[in-house]
Amino acid sequence: MRRSALVAILVLLGTAAYAGTPGLVWGVSWGTSVSFASWDRASFLTADRYLAETDEINTAGHFNGFIDAYMGIGTGRNELTINAGWHGAGGSARLFPVMLGWNWFRNADRTEGLFIRTAAGAGFPENGGKLCGLADLGLGIRQRLSRRLSIDYGIGLNTSLVHPDRLTDPYSGNIVNKEDIRSSKSLLGALKMSIRLNF
Repeated sequence: MRRSALVAILVLLGTAAYAGTPGLVWGVSWGTSVSFASWDRASFLTADRYLAETDEINTAGHFNGFIDAYMGIGTGRNELTINAGWHGAGGSARLFPVMLGWNWFRNADRTEGLFIRTAAGAGFPENGGKLCGLADLGLGIRQRLSRRLSIDYGIGLNTSLVHPDRLTDPYSGNIVNKEDIRSSKSLLGALKMSIRLNF
């Protein structure tokens, strides 16, 4: 189902680009994020069948990649987009996000220069499970390559709320069985760097 939705979005992007719809913006982006902190809360059954809870803040860094396709409308200094793709989050979360994005440009024609970017939406875990939340806020700079082609370089902060299904029991050091996890939440903060190709 999720793969079918992604294929449908890519087909729409290609069709819209071929039609040359006025005001349409579309393209692809990719990059990396480096998590710098997480607030982790979980409850689970131990091997001795006791209910245990953890609540801690971790600062270990972790690199993740992402790739997105986007489509939207550009008018004046603004671009409104719908983004979909694949994101890594934290140590083990892999998501198919669908996000609503907004870019505001200093230049009214949006062909080059500095802009503010923000996005928020939901992520569908690759292996099923609970819906996750994602949000971005950052700055970008657009460089014009030709009349119809440009490239954006972006940097910003990313936060995501995920539900890890791989937990370590801090008392025994063993991996907790998935069926013994009662709740699991991680609020992640990350530095995100991206390149976006606009057609």
